[in-house]
Amino acid sequence: PIKTEVRRCGQMLSSDPGAALRIAESLLPRTDLPTEAQIQLTACLGISQAMLGQGDNAVSNAERLRQLAATPGLPHLSVMFARLQAGDILTQTGQLQKALDLYDRIQADAIATGDIVAQQRSLAAVGILHASLLDDPEGALPYFKRLLEITERLKQPPSMADDLAYYNYGYALLLLRRYDEADGMFDRAAATLNAVAGQQVLLRRIDSHRAEILRAQGKFE
Repeated sequence: PIKTEVRRCGQMLSSDPGAALRIAESLLPRTDLPTEAQIQLTACLGISQAMLGQGDNAVSNAERLRQLAATPGLPHLSVMFARLQAGDILTQTGQLQKALDLYDRIQADAIATGDIVAQQRSLAAVGILHASLLDDPEGALPYFKRLLEITERLKQPPSMADDLAYYNYGYALLLLRRYDEADGMFDRAAATLNAVAGQQVLLRRIDSHRAEILRAQGKFE
């Protein structure tokens, strides 16, 4: 039952953050929760609070996640999950420098331990933070470039993460008015998106960006 409720908390975040908050608050006082469950529920609580405008409480839970990540003997995946979720909460609550500092530490530890997934997640997070929240698309490019180098080196079947890697790099280039390069990245994103079901929303967004590029270049279809 605990695992079911923990899973339900995460599932409710996007559709009903208030319900997710109530689930987390009802379960976290329990004394029999494994550390992994505490991490997942604390992340769910902090993210729901951030979404509901409860910034101070959310930041407190980001700090709680960092404390839980330091639990002796905790599996590496749980450590990284807790730290990445803390970074996401800090980002959502506008604590951008704290988020950047945390992601940099996560990236260094991920490289040291060979954790490819944590490298990808932290690179994407920092790139998006620069491009979208710091109005610094130029600063985002090195992170997106390193992310794509990892993605292409792995040679795995197309996934949503790959699509977003190409899309985010393309969007940063678009913001910099490097139109030909941006269009090339959107081409690659669209090619992988066509191999992944249910991605019409992102495909439409790419079409919109391409129309913007044509207008900027004085070209018309």
